[in-house]
Amino acid sequence: MFVNMEKDRAAASAKRSDKVAKVEHLKKPTLGTLKAWNALVSSITNDVNEFNNHKERAGQTPAC
Repeated sequence: MFVNMEKDRAAASAKRSDKVAKVEHLKKPTLGTLKAWNALVSSITNDVNEFNNHKERAGQTPAC
C-alpha cells in the first residue's frame, strides 16, 4: 500500500515539474525599458497622490 503511494507521489511530482514554464530573465535591462518603467511608476504614484488629496475624499482611507 505505501509503496504504491510513493510511486503515485513521484509520478505526480514529475508530471507537475513538466508543466512548469521555464522563465528566462534578462541579464541587464535596456536603458529604454528602465526609463519606461520609471515613467510608469512615477505616473501611477502621481495619480494616486492626486486621488488621495482630492477634496471630496477628505476623511476617507487613502488608496495605496
